[in-house]
Amino acid sequence: LAAGVGAAYLLHLLLPVFVSTRQLAGATGLPVLGAVSMAWIERYQARRRRGGVLYAGCTVALIGVGAVLLFGSYIYNLVRALLT
Repeated sequence: LAAGVGAAYLLHLLLPVFVSTRQLAGATGLPVLGAVSMAWIERYQARRRRGGVLYAGCTVALIGVGAVLLFGSYIYNLVRALLT
């Protein structure tokens, strides 16, 4: 986890991203004459939405598997004790 955070921070330092014209002007010291906003085509919006749903589903599944692995033996023993 720490390696992932470190790699993301290193990429942020090496390849900076400017989210506003004010930030770009401050970093370069030059005036910014204009900006182009991101225009999403409908099919890309649908793909992005599907990706978000897929990511959320995988996250829930990962948490579920972790819970089963962490508490599985406890639940098994509890059910076994109740049935006997």
